[in-house]
Amino acid sequence: MVSDNQVREFDPKVERWHKAKVKIHTPDHFDDMRNWIYDNIDGYAKHVDWRYVTIMEDVYLDCRFRHERDCEWFILRWQ
Repeated sequence: MVSDNQVREFDPKVERWHKAKVKIHTPDHFDDMRNWIYDNIDGYAKHVDWRYVTIMEDVYLDCRFRHERDCEWFILRWQ
C-alpha cells in the first residue's frame, strides 16, 4: 500500500500543531481521508501536514493541523 520512499518526517515548524493518527484500512480509505482534507479544510496546503507511519504491519495516516477545530473535525469524521 505504501512504499518506503513515501515515508517522510514532519517539518519541525509543525511540532506544536494539533495531532491525529488514523489507521488506513485500504488504499480507498486513504484516498477518502485525503480527499476529505482537500474538500473540507480551507488552505489545507498551509494548515495540514501529514505522513504515513507504519507500526508493525499496520499503516496510519499521521496528521498535524494548525487549527484545533480542523483536527477535531477530522477526528470526529475518521476515528
